[in-house]
Amino acid sequence: MTAADRFARTALTMLRAVTTRRDSPEGYLGSESYELLDLYQKDIEQVGKQLLPELPDDWATALDTLRSLPVVEAKTLATDMAVRKRKQFEKSQWQLFSMWLDDCEGWALVDNLCCDLLSEFLLRWPELLDKTDNWARSKNLWKRRAALVILVRPARDGHFSAALFQRLEFLAADHDPMIYKAVSWALRSAITAERAKVERFLHDNSSVLKPVVIREVRTKLDTGRKSPTLRNTKANTPRQ
Repeated sequence: MTAADRFARTALTMLRAVTTRRDSPEGYLGSESYELLDLYQKDIEQVGKQLLPELPDDWATALDTLRSLPVVEAKTLATDMAVRKRKQFEKSQWQLFSMWLDDCEGWALVDNLCCDLLSEFLLRWPELLDKTDNWARSKNLWKRRAALVILVRPARDGHFSAALFQRLEFLAADHDPMIYKAVSWALRSAITAERAKVERFLHDNSSVLKPVVIREVRTKLDTGRKSPTLRNTKANTPRQ
């Protein structure tokens, strides 16, 4: 057994040993192909803190082995631990980490990977953006969502604005819930840096956008919130 295999086995054992569980509705995270332990994110992060000193020298391979396990929390933990190693990122590691998108199923895995890990690579090496250009045109639902979600955090500071709005134009008429919710999220994230562009996008695409997208983005423009009654919480709900 390799060091990577031993690490992955230990990590899964620790995840299974967590006794506090949620009671999520069936299919809530959007993944039906993988086992769900139904752990809270804070408990997954705690396991990651405990395991960090145990990571082998070839930590990327160890996390890739952990990520390959058919358990939602194992995949989430691999992403979270990779983010903890951000100071050691190398541009060449994009090839490995971006491949993790291929086995993503469900909004939770996609958002965790794109927002927390892959967007970090784009901010450090903007030329990598070109490698994500075809995602918006993918037949794979989760890659289409990823095309927008990977730009949500950069959009708050005005990064990759041209690419974001190009992708929004392409996906505006995609009415799958996982896409139009990402469209709304991306537009709302761009308001601080690109308010005029967001308003113009709403106007120009009002005939194809889902009404809920227009309502949420307009509310954010007017009130600073997605919903007038929405309060900031750390509940385990879709980030969009």
